[in-house]
Amino acid sequence: MALDPAAPIRHKGFSAHVDGVGAALAMDFERDDVRQKVADFINGRYIGVWMSLQARTRSDLNDLYSIYDKLPVALSQTGPGFGIERVLYALNPNIHCRSPLIDHLYVTRIEELVPALERVAAGKDRTGRPMDRHIAAFSVARSPDVDERFVRPLAGAEQNGTSHVLAALTLLARVQAMSKNGPAPSLAAWFVDLMKSAVNDFHNLKQRKAMELSISRAAETGLLIELQNIYGDTKSVQRDQQGYTRAMQEHQYCGAQIQQLSIEIQNREHMATELGEQVAAVASGVIGSIGATSIIIMYML
Repeated sequence: MALDPAAPIRHKGFSAHVDGVGAALAMDFERDDVRQKVADFINGRYIGVWMSLQARTRSDLNDLYSIYDKLPVALSQTGPGFGIERVLYALNPNIHCRSPLIDHLYVTRIEELVPALERVAAGKDRTGRPMDRHIAAFSVARSPDVDERFVRPLAGAEQNGTSHVLAALTLLARVQAMSKNGPAPSLAAWFVDLMKSAVNDFHNLKQRKAMELSISRAAETGLLIELQNIYGDTKSVQRDQQGYTRAMQEHQYCGAQIQQLSIEIQNREHMATELGEQVAAVASGVIGSIGATSIIIMYML
């Protein structure tokens, strides 16, 4: 590097100019070895050394350096919105989103993301979820209004649970609100289907019916933020859980009371039996005494 500052930077079999690393990654992104080489190159932080050796620094390279300087942190995190996918979109500002869901729609701007997912949701094959690593990374890299607070929950949530779906809904609701490109009723209906188990988890039937009605009305508007406000209402979940806990405690108390009464009834029946036997014995003794006395009296007469 010091002997030929203008030459491409070489590291462990990877060679590229500073402004060509992103293109090299995009060209062979499906190759594991290329992704690993680019990751090693970025983690090595060679760009700062290369910049210091240049006789003249271009302003566009300064902007590129600021991007490179942040990438090792993004690479060190493995959740959706980070990793090598984040590098791909950070270094290629004009590349389309490579998500298998919308790859064929060639989405290059964040404003096109929700409409593209709406088209997919309106189709017959609506399997899986409207979120993956590419969509998450594309959203963060393309929009200043979608920061890492919106993608971190995707990593912390259980991948097969409703908490992951809610995190995806929250992110796309933010994108839709910031893009201001109209409702997405089919996408909203997709999320409603994915969140059914969360509604079914409500123990209070009256509260569940009310929530289902609110969800149906919100989905018809096509505004994801309306759904997010309903599903993200933790207070309603807490109220339902607290009510269920109280009901369980009352049920246990009533069960214990019934059991105690049953024991008392059994005891009373046992006492009644014993008392009856005692009364019968006394009565028998009295009758026997009366009989014996009568015989004696008759004999004496």
